[in-house]
Amino acid sequence: CSQCGWYFHYRRHSSCDYINFLVILQKEPSCYTSTSTFFERSIPMHAILPDFLFVLIALFCVTSIAVFTTTIYLHRALAHDSIRIISEGFERFLYRVVLITTGLDRGEWTALHRKHHTFTDKEGDPHSPYVLGFWKVQLFNVYYYVRAAKTPGIVKRFAPDISSRWGDSTALRGFRGLTIGIAILILAGVSFSLSRGNSAGYGVFLGLLVVAAHAFLYVFVISPSINGLCHWRGVKRFPDIPAFNNRLLGWLVAGEGLHNNHHKYPRSPKFSIFRGDFDPAWPIINLLAKAKLIVIAGEIGVPETVAYP
Repeated sequence: CSQCGWYFHYRRHSSCDYINFLVILQKEPSCYTSTSTFFERSIPMHAILPDFLFVLIALFCVTSIAVFTTTIYLHRALAHDSIRIISEGFERFLYRVVLITTGLDRGEWTALHRKHHTFTDKEGDPHSPYVLGFWKVQLFNVYYYVRAAKTPGIVKRFAPDISSRWGDSTALRGFRGLTIGIAILILAGVSFSLSRGNSAGYGVFLGLLVVAAHAFLYVFVISPSINGLCHWRGVKRFPDIPAFNNRLLGWLVAGEGLHNNHHKYPRSPKFSIFRGDFDPAWPIINLLAKAKLIVIAGEIGVPETVAYP
């Protein structure tokens, strides 16, 4: 009825254990002569908190794994050869983790990144905000990545060495690897839900919620922030070098925010150079080197001519 309206009233108990959602259907006098309660339900706050924490913890874990494997394996090991993986089993493991958490093909990713360094912020750069526009890269980075990856012969031209590496897995490429990753998160959600006495269907919902949040963060926040924002604004410690440093972003994306440093020393396995810089991936790289899973091949960058002391 066009004369009827919904009103939501919130009443908190003095114990703070419950929030009552009181839905009142209020009818105009011309329609009915009284106000009636349509639906009333209490939801315990302490019952929702563990589910919220599960989603946050699962999201943090899967996104962190995706970010660290991308920067250590795809970026530093494959694209720039700043570290070399000497364990065949470890390389197989890393590539499968990449496929399951991101779905990225290592040959395409390496080729596009090497092309980016060849034509940095010039015509031919697959994702330069100066060539394409900042907001186009920031919002539609995934489109430009897919478009560039489909260029005939790009892998053969820029990454011919990748096909001969250990651990190639055609069985997990594309959506097949992602399907396994989605299944793992759904299984985790179902296990958590059942352990709390909830339904399996609710666990599927929790798992898919983590999947959606991870996809949004990785595809629409993290990757375009590195390709777009770090080439648009920030601190330029090496004034004659493209890209900018963003220390806060560096903390959040495993050192990739220190982009001006990286473009100055592309083969440096450590992105932090100046006092106050921090590369979260560097301690992990050191641990992997001590475990004899990798060797450090590139020279670490030093602060030569800088814009600020």
